[in-house]
Amino acid sequence: MIILLACLLVSILCYEIGMLRVPGTTQTEAKIGSAAIVICVRDGQQELDRHIDAWTDQNIMPPLDLHIIDDGSIVDLQMPERAGAQLHRSDTPVGKKQALAQHLQQLSYDHYLLTDVDCYPAGSQWARLMLSPLAQADIVLGHSPFVKQAGILNLLVRLENTLIAIRYFAMAGRGCAYMGVGRNLAYGRSMLRHYPSDVRLSGDDDLLVSAAQAAGAKITCQYDPSSWCWTYGPRTLGEWIRTKRRHISTSVSYGFRQKIELLCYPSLLLAFYACLIAVTWHAPILGLAALTLRMIGPIQLRSRWRTIWTHQDSLLAYPMLEPILLCVYLYLGAAMMIKPEVDRWK
Repeated sequence: MIILLACLLVSILCYEIGMLRVPGTTQTEAKIGSAAIVICVRDGQQELDRHIDAWTDQNIMPPLDLHIIDDGSIVDLQMPERAGAQLHRSDTPVGKKQALAQHLQQLSYDHYLLTDVDCYPAGSQWARLMLSPLAQADIVLGHSPFVKQAGILNLLVRLENTLIAIRYFAMAGRGCAYMGVGRNLAYGRSMLRHYPSDVRLSGDDDLLVSAAQAAGAKITCQYDPSSWCWTYGPRTLGEWIRTKRRHISTSVSYGFRQKIELLCYPSLLLAFYACLIAVTWHAPILGLAALTLRMIGPIQLRSRWRTIWTHQDSLLAYPMLEPILLCVYLYLGAAMMIKPEVDRWK
């Protein structure tokens, strides 16, 4: 059992070492043609009023147009008057994916920058940093961290958000992109042909990135802190679980290589903690030593990805948070097998 524990620990560390390679970002001031910020909204009037100035006051020339798509709000959205800002009403009954696809096809811009109504950019350089790499790439993957708030749930979701960002940036750097976050994503008009048509699936941003990668599109990363789009994390555990279920339901459409790599890590962790419990029961000192060595991986990841992993509190709490995350993943896996259908984004 001790030998098995040691082998599992080495395997986990090797997997995390594979994520230590930080991909470069494309920095260019080349002109990219026409571009627009596009946001799909349902019942988000307060967030729209709060964040519209941050979206429109971007340091980029020529100034960007802003297109707000009202996806069936109970009370029709009222667009604040801003230069270049337009409001579109969606008449599709099936939710965000079809509403967004319908209006993106109707717009005639060369490039699109997507975010959500409850997100706000880190500053006035956001649009420039996200769009300028499109002079040499087809898709730009951005980062959207959660605002730090009090509570164990916020600490947990901030850690998971960071680990997911590190994973999809690292895999994209190896030519194995599988997802992006619709809260901060830019792509050229030609990528619309990869837009998912199956309305039963959630995660249109993940499906688009995965399909584009399979088709050989050039995908680059942008993780400069000035390019981030901040948002507030889920307020309750149930809200977070429902969001995670929607995200996991998308994974059935990932490529085989991506599926294997994404399944490998939690499987190794599950086996490691099962062995750790057994070893600790008979030899507590060895168990504590194994748990201490386990921290080598996260410490190295934070050291290499310090630009993204900015919060030290999640690293200090890592030995407690990782088993909790593993339990959440086990619950989600069981829940998806019992009831694979999930509610679409509405």
